[in-house]
Amino acid sequence: MISQVVPFTELLQRDGAERPRRERGKWRCGHCEGKSWTLSANLERELFFCHRCGWKGNRRTLERELRIESPKPTPSQVRGRRLIREMAERFLEWTRRQRIQTAALLRDLGRYELDWRQIVRQQLATGQHVDEKLWEKLQSISAWQERAEARYEQLCGLEGNGSVLYREFLHKRQEEA
Repeated sequence: MISQVVPFTELLQRDGAERPRRERGKWRCGHCEGKSWTLSANLERELFFCHRCGWKGNRRTLERELRIESPKPTPSQVRGRRLIREMAERFLEWTRRQRIQTAALLRDLGRYELDWRQIVRQQLATGQHVDEKLWEKLQSISAWQERAEARYEQLCGLEGNGSVLYREFLHKRQEEA
């Protein structure tokens, strides 16, 4: 029998699992004798696992067990999903490279700052006049470090600003093409 896509929670219930109490994500398993809340279900990823009997699976597992045929994706849907997955992988690789480059920049800036601070300390310890260019370099380093740290935080916080980074990623791709 071919049907529409059945919600994952309904598949669990059709297979004997009981709804969770207070939406904690734990269900009563329909496959084991236990009456405790031992079935963990991830509704977003459509996965489940019973900590008592070891029964586990995903949407496809439940559909096979209940003899529900899920609609087969069309070739264009398969291509679309593949393109989305490939683009997501490229984006994640780009953000990883950006984090590595920014971390390297922060490391180098830290080294320069230490070197220049050491020169300033030596000049102060010997009573020499500290060159204005050194103070300017330290001020410049501080500004660069602030920008690099903000960028690193942005690259590490994909949940909060992923759309901003993704637009930047797309813009860079267009520039390269």
